[in-house]
Amino acid sequence: MASAVENLSQRVEGLREGLDWGSSITTDACGVLDQYLAHVSKLERAVQPVAATTQALLRARENIRKARERAEEVLEHLDTSRKVEGRIMKGPRSDLDSFLKALERLEEAIRYLGSHRNLQPSGTALEHAVDLQRDAMRLCMDDFVATLRAHPAALPPPSPANGMPTDADLMPLPAQQRLQQLAAVMLRQQPDTSCFKVYCEVRRSSLERVLMAHYSPGEDLAKLGLPQLERKVQGWSQALAGIVWLVAGEARLSQAIFLSPYNEAAFIEVVTKSLMGLVQFGMAIVHARRTPEKACLLLEMHGQMEAQMIHLIAPLQTSNGAPLLQELLGLHFQLQRETLAAFNEFDASIARDPPRNSVADGTVHPLTASTLSFLKRLFSYVSAPRVLFAEDERGPIPIPQARTVFQNTAALAASLQGGGGGILAALTGASPPQIAAMARAISRILDTLQQNLVLKAGAYKNKALAAIFLMNNINYLVKAAEASELLAVLGQGWLEQRRDQVEAYGAEYQNMSWGELIKMVKADTNVDRQQITWTKEKTVIKEKFRTLNQTIQALHEVQSAWIVPDPLLRRNLKDAIAEDFLPFYLAFFNRYKVVPFSKTPDKYLRYGMETIQKLLMEDFFEGKEGSALQQLPPA
Repeated sequence: MASAVENLSQRVEGLREGLDWGSSITTDACGVLDQYLAHVSKLERAVQPVAATTQALLRARENIRKARERAEEVLEHLDTSRKVEGRIMKGPRSDLDSFLKALERLEEAIRYLGSHRNLQPSGTALEHAVDLQRDAMRLCMDDFVATLRAHPAALPPPSPANGMPTDADLMPLPAQQRLQQLAAVMLRQQPDTSCFKVYCEVRRSSLERVLMAHYSPGEDLAKLGLPQLERKVQGWSQALAGIVWLVAGEARLSQAIFLSPYNEAAFIEVVTKSLMGLVQFGMAIVHARRTPEKACLLLEMHGQMEAQMIHLIAPLQTSNGAPLLQELLGLHFQLQRETLAAFNEFDASIARDPPRNSVADGTVHPLTASTLSFLKRLFSYVSAPRVLFAEDERGPIPIPQARTVFQNTAALAASLQGGGGGILAALTGASPPQIAAMARAISRILDTLQQNLVLKAGAYKNKALAAIFLMNNINYLVKAAEASELLAVLGQGWLEQRRDQVEAYGAEYQNMSWGELIKMVKADTNVDRQQITWTKEKTVIKEKFRTLNQTIQALHEVQSAWIVPDPLLRRNLKDAIAEDFLPFYLAFFNRYKVVPFSKTPDKYLRYGMETIQKLLMEDFFEGKEGSALQQLPPA
């Protein structure tokens, strides 16, 4: 225990000695530090003037640097116009990129000098730079015009409807890029948009050339005949296809060269005059003298518009293009209205055809042929039922609906492509009410035609010829319906009724022309030649042969000039005559051929079986001036 306390005391004593030693060292160190601080304070007081001087020198150096940089900047901008003048005055033709870079430096100098007009030399430098910039804009304009004229608007190919133009069709891409760069520079510097105006003027001329090739503004088409009007319609269709091709191209080109809002404005400015001229051309045709045949020409125009309008809607469906699109849709509607009016005029013209306007040989009347030809041609247009029998005619197609309407018509045309036109194609694109209205209209027109033909037949003095005339014309209707697609509209019942009428008129002709002869030779077959006396009966036989010969000769002379144009009908008619008349005539002829009723029997036995068959089969209804009868000996 005592040893432990003694150890602890020794340790405490050791610690006390250590603390005393540490305190002595600390006191010495503090003395050293106090001396160091005294030296530092003395040194600081000595260095302070030097530091102030150094700081002042640094600030002076920075100010000198800034002043020098500003001076260099001012000198650079003051001298820019002189440095770039040589390159700019060479123009952009040789090297457009370096020209534009030089022009960019000049523009930067002008902006700088304009904002530092307080500098004494800036006024003269700015004036020189502005003059140089004006020269640069002139050179840009010269190059812009030269590039435009070196690459005029490409005229459309012979069949532009085969496809819309590509970028390469309009102008080479390098030329487009050059114009775009030049236009951007000039529009940035020239508020009067001179390049915009020049572009519109140059590009507009090509579209006008397409139209002027076919129509001069103000040209009067009101009194043109049908052939001349048809050529005008062909010209209008060619102009439409060409202008649409160019319009589609100009829309893409203006987008490539100008930025908004200049691109749309340039496009509208370029195409407005040509599109309005095209509408004016179309309206002049619409207002031309109304004739039935004009309906087909208008349908051709209507169909061309429906095929092309889908290419115009997209570029014109803007606020600036809407008035042009409205004018085109108005023309589309006027074509529809005038087509219907011309069709109604055709309907009325059939009834107005003079009843005494008949044909001398009983053949198919031109009115019949022209009516059937007109109907087949009219309804060969796919749009005919939709145009003539529109269910709701309220006015032009509204612009918001135009795209859908013309997309549908384009889809219909594509579905029918390669299948040809014709009435069945027209029926494909028509609604059930339109098909029903079409059937009623065609049936009504043909009924009116038949009524007119009956009146014409009444003008014939020879009723047998009247029967031949009606038989020929109604047979023509039947054959036309069978050979075309009219039957799909008229129906089998209509066809059977007309076939019955053809047979009835054939029978009527046969009864009027041959009925009495058949009765004469048929009745005589019942006479017993053993009862013939050589006094009275001889005279009766001679009189019968004289009557037969005169009647056959008269029939031959007259009816050889008549015409039955349908070979099958003509053959059937001759066969029917031969079947009804020749057997009884042969019996009559053979009965008296062996009877000595005259000293000159050849005078009466003029028409043997072979002769009369030849006359009937070779001459009747052949429209002959002369005939085999002229080769017979005189009576």
